[in-house]
Amino acid sequence: MGIYNLMPLYLLIAIICAIASAGIAARKERSVVGYFFLGLLTSVIGLVIALTMEHGWICKYCKEGVKKDALICPHCRKEFKVESAEERILREEIDRDKRIGYAVLIIALIVFIYWASTR
Repeated sequence: MGIYNLMPLYLLIAIICAIASAGIAARKERSVVGYFFLGLLTSVIGLVIALTMEHGWICKYCKEGVKKDALICPHCRKEFKVESAEERILREEIDRDKRIGYAVLIIALIVFIYWASTR
């Protein structure tokens, strides 16, 4: 089995990683197109970057990007609701569990595709 026989498999994995990276970027208020191409060009590495990037917010008043820990929008100077420590810890645990679940699902999908292509 030569390298050219595996090329469709590599392309399929890259496309799956690109779509997954774009979906993760959309949920984290990041550039969907940028992360799609990052996932397409670097496949699994781009997916890992998308999974580990910091989650940002969009200010509901001025629609600009804001870091998740900001208390005041740096653009329009509006204050955000202060989240309690318990709410923040619970939200971060849920986010971490989702990232781990997505990573396991993608790895399982890649292993399945590889297994199916070698049969």
